[in-house]
Amino acid sequence: MKSKKKILAIIPARANSKRLKNKNILTINGKPMIDWTIEEVFESKLIYSIIISTDIKYLFRRQKYQSMLLKRPKELCRDDSPLDDALRHAVEKAEKRDNCKYDYVLMTHCNIPIRKEGEIDKLIKIAIDNPDATSVVTGVEINEPPSWMFTMAQDGYFYRASNDTRFRRQDFNLWNIDGAIEIIRTDILMKADGQKAFDYFGDKILIIPHGRKYSLEIDDQETFNYVEYLMKNNK
Repeated sequence: MKSKKKILAIIPARANSKRLKNKNILTINGKPMIDWTIEEVFESKLIYSIIISTDIKYLFRRQKYQSMLLKRPKELCRDDSPLDDALRHAVEKAEKRDNCKYDYVLMTHCNIPIRKEGEIDKLIKIAIDNPDATSVVTGVEINEPPSWMFTMAQDGYFYRASNDTRFRRQDFNLWNIDGAIEIIRTDILMKADGQKAFDYFGDKILIIPHGRKYSLEIDDQETFNYVEYLMKNNK
């Protein structure tokens, strides 16, 4: 049964990944990585429409995805192109195509192939039940406080990344938005100006914790091997 709120799912999939070549379409546990995400989105009972925002030529050759594909313009495919610009482009095209206005955008990254069953609809329901929330996202607690962090300078030495004097882990309550599932109010996304990182999430964010294996983002071969091991062995 569809939600009374219109939910647009956007799956961003850019070509030319640097650290792990063609990561979004690499075969992992028997199928292209992006397929795991698409199939999870398909399982949702609340999503109205799906857009795959991409410049990956391989996807345009796959007949099963033709109705969902949106060619992402070159200027939105650079390494320094803000992701939220691509999201706004997808929303504008989808609303014109579907002749409607969307209340929420669900974004899910395709290089996070392990997801908890039913979690997408769980977050959508939380967003609908909390209309003041500007976004509802998955995340994990950060174990290392800022006072433990160092950054390397041009002279080769490492210097403290934060002036925070608190040292004990229990003194902090820090969370990382992991990109597995993100529900964003469309009005907030469309008016974000990009002046600060992730401003398109708005200022009233609900982070829903989940297990660390559901937040594993594949950007290198080592993580790919580990995630595939978990998938094959049902860990």
